[in-house]
Amino acid sequence: MSSSTETVGARTSDRVAPHRERILDAIVSLVAEQGYHETAVDDVVARARCSKSAFYACFAGKEHAFAALLEREGERLLSAVVEAVAAETEPRRRVAAGVRTAVRGCIADTATARVLLIESVGVSATIEERRRALHARFAAMVLVQARTAAAREGSPLGGLDLETLAYAVVGAVNEAVVHLLETGGDAEAALRTVEHLVATALLPR
Repeated sequence: MSSSTETVGARTSDRVAPHRERILDAIVSLVAEQGYHETAVDDVVARARCSKSAFYACFAGKEHAFAALLEREGERLLSAVVEAVAAETEPRRRVAAGVRTAVRGCIADTATARVLLIESVGVSATIEERRRALHARFAAMVLVQARTAAAREGSPLGGLDLETLAYAVVGAVNEAVVHLLETGGDAEAALRTVEHLVATALLPR
């Protein structure tokens, strides 16, 4: 590829990037408010204050944009959890840090949490694949903690299917957050409860 072609491509990318982020931000708010199927590309470009041509310069269509949104927001939450866990050394504190970061991240941004955990369910086969892949990444992180706990002498986790346990933990946390989003309950009480549940599952005394 010539240097002139690379320069043109870089300039195009620079022009598209701000539109892309505004479009994804618009999708978060719209889908959280009215659902995926009720949100049209016209709604998105109006909220993002960009043209349809700008939208299609970034995405092949609404489903493609929504998949990119799940990837962006899932990555942000996962990175925050990884960072929080890495900052601790004691197993119980590592588990607590991961749970607190995940749940508080959802509480702090309920629109994004609704999109990730509620509005993305049943949209399409493609979106379901992305959603499941995101859950698998969280489960893989839980699995690391489960294996560490199971390796301790006398651990009751030794005879369990730890991968199943990891997915069960992710599912439990997700459902607890969904319940909180839908009922508007006591967030701190819910957080303490989820933290206790996960610690009991991964670090039984």
